[in-house]
Amino acid sequence: MKTLISFFTLLAFQLSFSQAGDFLKNQLILQFKESVNITKNNFKSLDEEFNRINDSVNLESYEIIGNKKLNKTYLLRFRQDVDVKALANKYLSTSLFDFAEPNFIINGHEAAMLTPNDAFFQARQWYHANSGTFTFSPATVDADMDTDLAWDITQGDPNLIVAFLDTGLKLDHPEFSGRVIPGTDYVNNDADPTDDHGHGTNVTGIAIAKGNNNIGYAGMNWNSKILVCKVLDSNNLGVYSNMINGIYFAVENGAKIINLSAGGNAPSAALETAVNFAFANNVVFVASAGNQNAANIQYPARYANVIAVGSTDPNDRRSTSFIGNTTVGSSFGPELDFVAPGNYIFGLSHTSDTNYSIARGGDIAGSSPGERFDLAYTFSKTKFDSSPGKAGPGAILTGSCRYPCRRHPRMGPVLRFRQN
Repeated sequence: MKTLISFFTLLAFQLSFSQAGDFLKNQLILQFKESVNITKNNFKSLDEEFNRINDSVNLESYEIIGNKKLNKTYLLRFRQDVDVKALANKYLSTSLFDFAEPNFIINGHEAAMLTPNDAFFQARQWYHANSGTFTFSPATVDADMDTDLAWDITQGDPNLIVAFLDTGLKLDHPEFSGRVIPGTDYVNNDADPTDDHGHGTNVTGIAIAKGNNNIGYAGMNWNSKILVCKVLDSNNLGVYSNMINGIYFAVENGAKIINLSAGGNAPSAALETAVNFAFANNVVFVASAGNQNAANIQYPARYANVIAVGSTDPNDRRSTSFIGNTTVGSSFGPELDFVAPGNYIFGLSHTSDTNYSIARGGDIAGSSPGERFDLAYTFSKTKFDSSPGKAGPGAILTGSCRYPCRRHPRMGPVLRFRQN
């Protein structure tokens, strides 16, 4: 099913993008054809008809996004709102472009937030090892990821880089000490991806907080490096152009796993191109399915080369509502690849080093999608890889199925979720 979606993405987009999702009404993304010799310097003198269109809509600025080596994809900003659909068709009529599309809006996936020897491991982290005694929600014994069994083999590869595309990170939190490498902020256009919302710190902590250190919580992976790309703002909102830039930044800076707990409703040729770039560079891209409580997997999770993860409750059922918000639930559908714990998930604060009372519900990618696959990646290398460069997708998925996602070798939960 995912391959069919990829095949029809561009056609469906050109026919119906105006109804596919919210977008900024003063911006447009264009990709020049390979045959067009475009540079930032000749942009304004490239073509007479192209220049006439730019002048007619008061083009304010333009910048290269995505693959900076090819320099083919541009984000255009206009001084006022425009009819985006009509303008896209005007640009396409010049025959200079592969596609023209809006800069769609994305939402961070959360529904609400409440104010090993890790202090709260036994009482709150049911998703690692569920004894059925979790007090905040009905719980089922062994409805968990059996992470403790995986930790017997590895606690995470210290040479692995995991990229988090989110609201940023509390960079000086002791749970991440010594592992954060220089990142970037595409929201404020600087090199300081400090979290100003909380979602990013919480998600990153669930995935990769230091374990067995006597404080707070144990992440899935205790040792790997953290690459932070801030693509969501203080309201947990963002746009496709920032997400696209974040994907390229992650790949070009050595990440082997990209974690994205956000998504949008619209297909995008530029976004899918970025996803495929990551795939072509052997980067595992994991994204949350969405919180729409319907058969509607969001983008980019919906694409063939992204692993889509849905959310489960402590009782091993799909999350049909979330802590603090009963009006939303985990998305489902045929594009769903995995399900994992994603409700009643306690984590870290972006404003405090000692506040461990933040609980979230929502498809923070089934708590955090990369939390299963970063350990699975290191497990696959340890268990299956006998020579450099041989830890491929098959080994990664074998590891993740056995340990981080489900102990039982069955796909029943996923098949059930696909059909609700």
